[in-house]
Amino acid sequence: GYKNYGLCLQTNGDILFKEWAPLARSMSLFGDFNDWNRGEYRCEKNEFGCFTTCVKANPDGTPRIKHNTKYKIQIEGENGTTMDRNSAWATYQVQDKNTFLYDCVFWNPPQKFNWTHERPIAQPV
Repeated sequence: GYKNYGLCLQTNGDILFKEWAPLARSMSLFGDFNDWNRGEYRCEKNEFGCFTTCVKANPDGTPRIKHNTKYKIQIEGENGTTMDRNSAWATYQVQDKNTFLYDCVFWNPPQKFNWTHERPIAQPV
């Protein structure tokens, strides 16, 4: 699931977003990358209740959503009320020290972590 849901960076720099919310009427993606504009990235809903949108890369091919950028999703429920929520597929979240609420963070460091030790072999019990 983690390879297909949440924010998924593509090789061309685009970022695909996918979230499952079958009872929601609509969904949008917003955050620091678009000045918290809830209307810019409206998602499309398919017949299985999955919402998707694409954040196109910058002209130079770099992702529009930079590493360590905060984001959220806005969900319109069955009754028409809207609420800001965190993605169930966020790979990293930070807590606001004043409100104690959490924000999703897009984690895509420019230098990837390289493991220096081999995985240990499981010992029989």
